Amino acid sequence: MNKMSIVYVLVFAVAAFAGYSWYTKNSSTQPEQAMLETGQEMTQEMETEEQFEQMPMQEEPAMPAVEDEKKMITPEEFAKHNSKEDCWVHFQGKVYDVTAWLSKHPGGADKIAQFCGKDGFEEAFTKKHKMGKVEKMYQETTYIGELAK
Repeated sequence: MNKMSIVYVLVFAVAAFAGYSWYTKNSSTQPEQAMLETGQEMTQEMETEEQFEQMPMQEEPAMPAVEDEKKMITPEEFAKHNSKEDCWVHFQGKVYDVTAWLSKHPGGADKIAQFCGKDGFEEAFTKKHKMGKVEKMYQETTYIGELAK
């Protein structure tokens, strides 16, 4: 055994003894019982790790195909969704269905509804809101596709 191996063994022994001493001092059980409990805990922990490793991996949800992600919405199609009952807006070239969000909008549905199926939403949104609100918009609305030019 070289010197480093001896040092590692000594450090491990001291750490094990310190842990055992702390456990027995802070435990209401006898030292023999404490060792038994510690052994049982370690066995249970190892079984849990083995069970975890043997668990079948769940597949990640499939990402939409690039074609699905880049569904192109024509200006004519976009313009059809122009009411409070069916409201699409576009922001940064992407089209969103905001129909469900209209009634939840703190400023009132009309603030958004005036842009259903029309241009101008992005400009109005960025004037009124900080860019941090964009994330909220993404969470509360449904992405439809890219607005074709």
